[in-house]
Amino acid sequence: MIHELNHLGVVVRDIRASLDFYAALDARVVFHETVVGTPVQIAYVQLAGGLVEFIHDPEALTPLPFGPDHLAFLSDDLDADYARLLAAGCLDATPPKPAGTGFGRLAFVLMPDGARIELLQRDLDLRIPETPGAVAESLDHFAYAASDPDAAGRLFADTFGMQPAGEGRFRFGRDALQLTTPAGTGPRFPHLALRVADVDAAVATLAERGLAPERTHDGARVTDPDGLAIVLR
Repeated sequence: MIHELNHLGVVVRDIRASLDFYAALDARVVFHETVVGTPVQIAYVQLAGGLVEFIHDPEALTPLPFGPDHLAFLSDDLDADYARLLAAGCLDATPPKPAGTGFGRLAFVLMPDGARIELLQRDLDLRIPETPGAVAESLDHFAYAASDPDAAGRLFADTFGMQPAGEGRFRFGRDALQLTTPAGTGPRFPHLALRVADVDAAVATLAERGLAPERTHDGARVTDPDGLAIVLR
């Protein structure tokens, strides 16, 4: 069974720059290792209770495009859930195999519109207690710009088992996915949204830390070094 929306994976140019950027948002590094036998670095940061994964391969011959790459879900039966997603219309990308972190196993499928979805089966729990006084109070959602939001919504509800929460939103507990409309040729996972107590105060704090938030009609946003928008609401 798929039971958790675990993280958003981002392919990064400079992992140090990414870690520094997210530190300014009060994210905390909960995992940072090099894949055995390779130069690939994988890091996870916890941001307002949610997880963001960084993948950095300095020697990739055919690198993935930089920026948001995939959404990852936890499964307690990887082989069965992988087969179930394929039967429901997802496409095979990477069959089940050992995870590069050395913890558990993973598989990748493609949604019908090409969005990459990772399934993970592992016992490693990366989440830690949140730090009081952080810029953001909570992670509001990860965004997915689906070519057919209605079809994607049915897949997330019926096959992934997520709970519909209205207005294109689906949940596993506190973790939420928001389906949006694609904007041109932008990434499938264009932003993550944070809940803050006071947008003006959050903007001022981030500006003092060297970031450059832009005000929007309903809050503010700042863009990470690889093009992922962080929305403040």
